[in-house]
Amino acid sequence: MNNHGDIAGLFYDQNGHGHGFIRAGDISITLDGPGASFTEAWGLSEAGTVIGEYEDSSGRHGFIATPTRQ
Repeated sequence: MNNHGDIAGLFYDQNGHGHGFIRAGDISITLDGPGASFTEAWGLSEAGTVIGEYEDSSGRHGFIATPTRQ
């Protein structure tokens, strides 16, 4: 959680697949790496930049993402 109260984390869907997410106020965004079987958001900066990891058929990868609001 950052100082704005925004939260980053992980949730599992009904099929048991892990997805990263951020929640900022009333907005929730799901984060999935390209071709990922699992994604987890570890942290969230004050500016909204997210760090985490995802796993695909070639292994685990770290990511840095800045979601945009539309």
